[in-house]
Parts: sequence; structure tokens; C-alpha cells
Amino acid sequence: MWFLTSKTGTYNGFQSRQRCYKRVTLSCHLAYLTLNSHSTTSEKEILDRTAAFPFQHAKGENKPNGLSLFKASSSVLLTLVVPKESESREEETNLLRIPQALWTVLVVNCPSNLASDHGPPQHLTPIAQYIRGISSSLVTQRMNAPTIYEAIKRELNRCEGGSLFDDEHFTKSTLYHSAVQACDELTESISSSLRFLRKMLETQVQKLCRESHEYEKLGVEYWMQQIDEEMFALEDMQSQVFALRGQVLENVRNDRLI
Repeated sequence: MWFLTSKTGTYNGFQSRQRCYKRVTLSCHLAYLTLNSHSTTSEKEILDRTAAFPFQHAKGENKPNGLSLFKASSSVLLTLVVPKESESREEETNLLRIPQALWTVLVVNCPSNLASDHGPPQHLTPIAQYIRGISSSLVTQRMNAPTIYEAIKRELNRCEGGSLFDDEHFTKSTLYHSAVQACDELTESISSSLRFLRKMLETQVQKLCRESHEYEKLGVEYWMQQIDEEMFALEDMQSQVFALRGQVLENVRNDRLI
């Protein structure tokens, strides 16, 4: 991204050499689950997610008829650069600690208000905005998880009398397996994100915060607090999903479907 080409080599009568600017980049990628309508056409058009499994089935049929769970990810990329040629072409980590570099933060699959809700100027600094991007990735997962959770509950409530006793089409057995699988997928997705982020906070982000420039401190502290709150909310959501899974298993045991 940060290259300058000069005509000093041999290409169509010219010599060309690629010069690399001094730069440093940081990135974070968090996977999450999302619920979308199942459509072969739409799947071909969606490039940022892959189908996990069908969530709804038509009665008495095995083919999907409605919603599916998809695996997607949010990404955050911070780049800082100074317009000086780098002889070593190695990452200039010292740029993370000085305020003179040009910088940009790119966030993919995040809440739409990230671009419009800028906040106070003291929060609009490179490290703070990178941490904000991580927080926004957690918000994306937190916003999608309750949608899946409520969809599982609605599917279960479709059973007459709240029972999972099966019929001749094995409708409720199929529903049981789909509900348990969805709970397992959602729980593991949240657990994986929390494990990854805790490790990243310990090995990278906390060090980054400690060594950041003084003018970064207010924004860094604010968005780190937001990360803590989002992680707490995800842990609470994870507990609710785990409890729902337990209720499904208890109903199944009572109806002797296992």
C-alpha cells in the first residue's frame, strides 16, 4: 500500500525500482456467527461469509427452508507511515509511539455508526481508533448473537405445548438437533472470540497502551473500558445460550428422544 515507483530500472527503456516507505501495521480479526436467509443465489453474492448449516427445515423435508447460520469475521487494520524510504523494509514499530506519522484505520464488518459517531477529538488518535475498531468487532458479535438466540427460542416455541415429542416426520427430532447444534456453534463462537481477545490483550494491546504517546491516553483508556464492557456482555450472552441448551436437553430427556 505504501510504495512509490520511480523510473530508474529497465522497463520499456526505463529502469524502475520500488521504494518502500517506513511503516508499521497492526491487525485484528474476530470471527462471529450471523443469521441470514438461505438462498443459493445470495450465497454466491456474499463474499465475506460462509454457510455453517441450515437453521430451518420444511416439515418432513431435509432441505433448508428459511434461515441458515453463516460464519463471518470482523477485521481491523491500523497502518502508520512516514514518507521516507525504508532501507530495511522492516516494520517501524517506533511509529506506534510518536505522533508525527500519517495513519489510517480500516474496519470491515462493523456497526454503521462507526463512520458517523466520531466522539471527542481526544479519542480520534491512531492507537485509540485501532482499539475502537476491536471494540466495534465485539459489538458486531454481540448484536448478532441475540438474534440467533431468539431465533432458536422461536423455533422451539413452534412445538405444540412446548414439548419435543416427535411426529411421523421426525420434525421435533430435527428441531432438537438443529437447536442443540446452533447453541453449540454460538457458544463456541463466543468462547473462541473471548479466548483470542484475552490472549491478544495480554500479549499485544496492553503493551501497546502502555507505550503509546501521552496524547493517546484518554482515547486509549476510554476504548479499553468499552472492550471490557463488550466482553462482559458477550460472557452474559454465552451463559444464556448455555442455559437454553440445557433446557432443550432436559425436554428431550423428559420426552425420551435420546
